[in-house]
Amino acid sequence: MAAVRAALPLALAALLLAGCDDASMGLTWVRADRHVVVDGARQPGALVVSGGEVVLAPGSRTDGPVLLLGGSLTIDGLVMGAVLAPGGALRLGPWAVVRGDLGVGGAFERHPEAMVVGELTTGLGLPRAATSGRGGGWWRVLLQALLTGAWAAAWARWAPRRLATMADALVRHAPVAASLGVLVFLIGAIAAVAMAFTIVLLPASLLLLGVGVVAVGTGWGALGLALARGLSRGPLPWLADRPVWLAAIGGFDVALLLGLVERVPWVGGAVALAVSVAALGAVALTGFGGRAFVHAGAALANDGVA
Repeated sequence: MAAVRAALPLALAALLLAGCDDASMGLTWVRADRHVVVDGARQPGALVVSGGEVVLAPGSRTDGPVLLLGGSLTIDGLVMGAVLAPGGALRLGPWAVVRGDLGVGGAFERHPEAMVVGELTTGLGLPRAATSGRGGGWWRVLLQALLTGAWAAAWARWAPRRLATMADALVRHAPVAASLGVLVFLIGAIAAVAMAFTIVLLPASLLLLGVGVVAVGTGWGALGLALARGLSRGPLPWLADRPVWLAAIGGFDVALLLGLVERVPWVGGAVALAVSVAALGAVALTGFGGRAFVHAGAALANDGVA
């Protein structure tokens, strides 16, 4: 029942978002490679670019809105909605027509004949780390692992019970955590993108993304603790009496492994995303470890015994 109560407000938010117009119903997210909307083609729904190269060719139509966080975007066709480009590189070609507002913060090049019907706003830049894209080099993987290990160690030092509660939720209720994680991830992503298209709400969108990053990192730390417990019962028994080191090593290993797995072609990104979503679900399921999750069947059994 706890999972159901947690999911109700999220489901309500999804229904409210689903009540938007048809352009908001679809979402195309380009994170790598090259994506071209050719002459005479239509790009339905919202378009989000966080990496790679996207070209909207002359004669194409994009319903919009369009959000550019990283990579490059060339607009040389018709965009019906707003374009928000706080990151990445944006270029407007001679045939570009943007009927909505245009907000720019990254690199920007505009042909004199490009047309912007709405209001043009500049100076909406994102922090560089938010637009660095998927790669970033091996140093990013190592830094990510070090930060996760330190974050997990901090939880083990000052809130060990909360970290243990999240780890138990991942181990004992993995399907429930994964299901809730998918729901939280989808609704959070949609809400963040929807707010980002409104320039006034861009700070709120960045704040929501920041909270999501912290939650996923905390989930990684909890997963690391669960895995390190196994090591303490096997090849590394000395870790059993050192909970801070236990969490630190586990969190470091999880983040490092996910960073390496993410680079495996085709399937790596999906595997890393699935693990991260499950970790996010465990955090949401327990309220950052503030409450232990009890399965409905176990709760009913306990009530029957009582």
